[in-house]
Amino acid sequence: MLKKGYLIGGVVAISLVLVLALVLSFSFAPVKTLVSEDANVSTVANTSQYWYYEDYEDGIMLVGNSVHWMATMVIPREVDGKKVVAIGASLYTSTINAPVETAIIPNTVRYIEANAFAQYPNVVLFFEGDNTASFDPDWNLTNNPYVTNCEIVKYTYQGDYFWERKTAYYLNSFMDTDIHNAQNDTGVRFKIPVRTGLDKDVFKGFDYDQNATEPAYTRINQLPEATGNRVYAIYYEGEPAPTDYYKCVAEGTLVTLADGTKVAVEELTGEEELLVWDMEKGAYSTSPILFIDHEEAALNEIIELTFSDGTQVKVIDEHGFFNVETQKYVYLREDAYKYIGQTFNKGSENVTLVDVNIYDEYVATYSPVTKNTLCLYVNGMLSMPGATEGFANIFTVENMKIKAPLKDLDVALYGLYTYEEFCSDVVEVPQEAFEAVNGQYLKISMAKGLITKDEIKSLVNRYGVFFAQEDVVEVSVFDKIINAIKSFFESIVSFFN
Repeated sequence: MLKKGYLIGGVVAISLVLVLALVLSFSFAPVKTLVSEDANVSTVANTSQYWYYEDYEDGIMLVGNSVHWMATMVIPREVDGKKVVAIGASLYTSTINAPVETAIIPNTVRYIEANAFAQYPNVVLFFEGDNTASFDPDWNLTNNPYVTNCEIVKYTYQGDYFWERKTAYYLNSFMDTDIHNAQNDTGVRFKIPVRTGLDKDVFKGFDYDQNATEPAYTRINQLPEATGNRVYAIYYEGEPAPTDYYKCVAEGTLVTLADGTKVAVEELTGEEELLVWDMEKGAYSTSPILFIDHEEAALNEIIELTFSDGTQVKVIDEHGFFNVETQKYVYLREDAYKYIGQTFNKGSENVTLVDVNIYDEYVATYSPVTKNTLCLYVNGMLSMPGATEGFANIFTVENMKIKAPLKDLDVALYGLYTYEEFCSDVVEVPQEAFEAVNGQYLKISMAKGLITKDEIKSLVNRYGVFFAQEDVVEVSVFDKIINAIKSFFESIVSFFN
């Protein structure tokens, strides 16, 4: 007869094995590609990626989906062999959908219902070819921009993120007509289907010349009056110039020092200790400045964030802020408007984002980075510099503190990088840099799809200069002792002479 203690222990052990097996099944289960490689785009129906539809005339009407879309949604031409001819209200859309900024509509679609895309209030629609889709009269009450007669290009790549599609789509060109010019006075920025992959090709601008290297327009609503000509979307080939990435905050932004005083970011020397928030301890702490990325004054696009207590922060390109609801750093960019109404940490209080204003201003930019925590307080707001998204949000946080048991589970599942392994597996960096940015956790970050090896290499190329050291002659401890003894006897000989 088993003793009670052994019985309980056996039950606990079996339970732990089952839980671990369940976690592993979710963590490593293969994810099918979302769209096929052929010309007729079809969804792959499985337990997490499929469309809801209803019969409509000679085809079907899409009424919802549970696909984990990122910025761009691609409407398929067919689902289950049936032609998609209409888009209806998304009655059954899953809550895992991220806010969609663009939707590509194939030329099979003829009709769009009033509440289509209602859960994406800032979406911009791009209609393929000579699409003659008609809208319900009440569809565009919010005056969403849309562009017709677009040339949509398929771009295939190997994605590292578990949610990425093997085939992406992006805007190549469109006809400059009154359709989009009618929306010019709305002030809404047209969101472009971004071509993303391992080479991170990104949208650069518009031009009537498809071979333009420096496109004349960055927004559709900057184009002159309708010309009837074709306008081309120009993309960077490969990594964009480093100066066009991660600029962070404008001069004049106040940074909180370790003693609580605040100084303008441009007055920092790099020798200061800053006030930070330690997620490991769930408490205030201080940390030295690792480096300050800086660009001289130039014409920059300002993303001005206004919070409920009147606090304003001028962001250039991107900057992370701690979201109280999600307990994660959210990187606010041009699409910051989608976070209006959400709550962010400002020291001992929380404030709500209430307004986003985008305009151009001639200003210098600064991006201080602190050692280990990476974070800092700007105009009182707990924040992260740009380019740190793969270093933040690695572990589950509750009440602004990392949940230790879940962190331990992540470490057990994915492991940690040693310095030597990181240099061999990813890229060679100084050990000082590896330790300063908690490089050991990047193995977990990559396993969770938060960052890729290519992105890490890009960051090393971008910021490695801050860790470069001049060549020095290393002197061993033994040599130092010998030199000291030699110097001592030379001083004695000099004394008696």
